[in-house]
Amino acid sequence: MKKQPFAQWEESFRNLVKADSTMNATMEVGLFQIGKNAYVDKLAFKCGSLPKEKKYPYICVFGKKLKKGPEEYSDVREEVEIDYRREQERGLLTSLMQHFGVEIEQDVLKTVNCCGSN
Repeated sequence: MKKQPFAQWEESFRNLVKADSTMNATMEVGLFQIGKNAYVDKLAFKCGSLPKEKKYPYICVFGKKLKKGPEEYSDVREEVEIDYRREQERGLLTSLMQHFGVEIEQDVLKTVNCCGSN
């Protein structure tokens, strides 16, 4: 897999696992922060402890540490898209609230059953 571009690792791994039915392995691709994945913390960041797992006794970490920020846009594309959608929704909601106005009638709100039963 090291001979292939990083973007194709996940697909290559899936094909490898499909080809060999006796292989019991998993792969997780992405950006990891300290505290998000115990295996990455121990093997890449040299902190924390390595949890023991009977299903997968061998652990490998491939990749590199980012120095200050992402090197390519694809490193943070998902996060940027999520932030963009969230900002678009917030702007749309704000404009709808300004255009139509929101009135909350407390006496009607108190009659709504919060428990979900009648």
